[in-house]
Amino acid sequence: MASGAFYHDFRDKRVCFEAVYLAVEEDFFDHITRASQAKSDRWERFLIATEAFFDACVAPDVRQIVLIDGPSVLGWDLWHEIEGRYHFSTMRDGLKALMKAGYLERRPPEPLAHLLFGALNEAARLLAHTDDPQRMRRELTAAHVRVLEGLRPIAFARTPNQLTTWTHSDQSVFQSGSSRGTDTDRPHLSGSGTLGICRQRVGDRPRP
Repeated sequence: MASGAFYHDFRDKRVCFEAVYLAVEEDFFDHITRASQAKSDRWERFLIATEAFFDACVAPDVRQIVLIDGPSVLGWDLWHEIEGRYHFSTMRDGLKALMKAGYLERRPPEPLAHLLFGALNEAARLLAHTDDPQRMRRELTAAHVRVLEGLRPIAFARTPNQLTTWTHSDQSVFQSGSSRGTDTDRPHLSGSGTLGICRQRVGDRPRP
């Protein structure tokens, strides 16, 4: 194959991958948004958004396309820029809303959002490469909630037994189905590499 044809073929494959990547990322973001909207309380919405983020990270398509293939094919800088485009502003705006409502101590939201966003990205990459993603998902979710609890005002302080832990059983939270469902449904992409939808109802969680 001539070098010009090789690079043309490579470029076409990269463009194709980026289109698939963005489609998976869009579903990833929509999944978090729909899950968080299932609750009216701002604190619960923020916690459920975190849980939904970790849930999606162990879904086959998100794990492979977004977390494993994405950084290597797109390059770290572009991958990080796209992730920030979808998730950083949501993190920052969520923190602002929690501070305004008194759930978190008031502080500059931008640095805190960068810290938490960076932690979530590192946690997502850990989930993509661990041998036991379900166990790691539970542990990361519980750890993240404890970090958030530590940022709350003294009036909201809790004992360790009262800390909120949003965890699932070992059973996968993604089950096959075809309908779009309601806003409380969980989206998923098919493991075949083509875009598909899978849903599972979000059950009632204990209030923090």
